[in-house]
Amino acid sequence: VVGLHNASEQVQAGQLVVVDGTSSELLIDPTPEDLARAAHHADDHRPAAAVVEAERRRPASTADGVPIRLDANIEFPDDLAAARYAGAEGIGLYRSEFLLANHADDVRDEDRQYEIYRRMLEGMAPGTVTVRTFDIDEGQLSSRLEEHPLDPGWEPDERRAARQGLRGLRLSLTRPDLFRVQLRALLRAGRHGRLRIMFPFVSSIEQLRDARQMVAQASADLARRGTPPAAVPIGVMIEIPAAAYTADLLAREVDFFTIGTNDLIQYCLAVDRADERVSRLYEPLHPAILRMILMVRRAATRQRIPVSLCGEMASDPAILTLLVGLGLTEFSMTPGAIPIAKQVLSELRSDELRALARRILKLATIDEIERVLLAALGRLTPIKGVTS
Repeated sequence: VVGLHNASEQVQAGQLVVVDGTSSELLIDPTPEDLARAAHHADDHRPAAAVVEAERRRPASTADGVPIRLDANIEFPDDLAAARYAGAEGIGLYRSEFLLANHADDVRDEDRQYEIYRRMLEGMAPGTVTVRTFDIDEGQLSSRLEEHPLDPGWEPDERRAARQGLRGLRLSLTRPDLFRVQLRALLRAGRHGRLRIMFPFVSSIEQLRDARQMVAQASADLARRGTPPAAVPIGVMIEIPAAAYTADLLAREVDFFTIGTNDLIQYCLAVDRADERVSRLYEPLHPAILRMILMVRRAATRQRIPVSLCGEMASDPAILTLLVGLGLTEFSMTPGAIPIAKQVLSELRSDELRALARRILKLATIDEIERVLLAALGRLTPIKGVTS
């Protein structure tokens, strides 16, 4: 639920509210009738416990046996338990900046970062853990960095993502001292499991090359200490149109791609989803978004590097089927979405999904795409909140 403007000023401590994420509404002081409707609505959108229990233990695949990799997105190390329970194969996105939310000094504490990364790798073994380097922006870096490394206000992803500028890898490259601390911690931790390092907000080959040089320098720092660094795959998050349109060039210099759809949609469609005046234009099924995803997937395939997709699109079972039809077979999503995704995929053949994608790519409007997609899913076993 975004775009609430001054809602926080209207709600008092202890006041009862209903938050409806499906309709993007906040209801203050609900009546008994409102509460009853909300409870019923929540039940309708809560996956049956039997589905979760049945699906979480089996590998994900289509009805004709095409394997699909489903990883989890997490923000804190404690989220590992939920990821494992849901049946995630690995961690497709660890948002490392969240370790700074309550411990800002960790931005320069290599040993503490190392311990956190090490515990995550050991906790998820033998699965792979993909760590996104700090995705913070200039508004979160204090001008008094020596005293207060990070501003106390920790904004949600939606608000930060809406701001372009000095963020992600761009910001990391302006502070090589802090960037190398994180890289050294990661390269040390990489000896304890299957680690991948991913750079966010990349818009050019030059930025990628500068970042890889920083990795080489961090490795040299460790070697001089007598601490052998791990050989770690390096990838980028494709979340800016410039990166998508140069994916063929980037693919030659990285080991993997992750398509970050939340930001990609915002920047491609020029929509701030936190602004209620235009949030309705935030459309994952816009033809431009689907074509951009296909372009990136093809660039990765030609270079024979793995490509994953994360964001809200991956967590939507209906859209997930379309993405598989576009040739994607690796996804990262909120842990709770994994069992549902497994069931939906198990009922559809890969050739059916490819045919569906070919048909949808010929359509010109979002309404047409939605109608065709939902019609194709009509024969699935009913799952609360998915096909009802």
